[in-house]
Amino acid sequence: MTDHTLRDKVAVIAGGAKNLGGVLSRRFAEAGADVVVHYHDDSSAGDAEDTAKAVRAAGRRAIAVQGDLTQVSEVRRLFDTTVDEFGGVDVAVNTVGMVTYSASDTLPPSPVRRSARCSGSSGPGIRACG
Repeated sequence: MTDHTLRDKVAVIAGGAKNLGGVLSRRFAEAGADVVVHYHDDSSAGDAEDTAKAVRAAGRRAIAVQGDLTQVSEVRRLFDTTVDEFGGVDVAVNTVGMVTYSASDTLPPSPVRRSARCSGSSGPGIRACG
């Protein structure tokens, strides 16, 4: 992704502080995107800031935003912050995983709904950007 195919686009990477999300945050920056690095809680705040610094070192703008994406209000805040800081959202990537220790045939519907709500709540922020 070094051919700058994302030049001047804005990417929100949910779970973007480390692991797969951290790699994607850096790669999006290499491809020319400004990046919003989402992280869940204080335990990954340092990783989020390190990733944001790496994005800036690649010549792109970056912010780190904390939020519990199982809460619709936090998803909205993530996208509202992005719009306020960058003027819009072009790409949203969700690398956030939820671990449930149950056999799939005994899984109650609530974890499935939470996961869908986490991903689906980004729509208003993206639609607001055209």
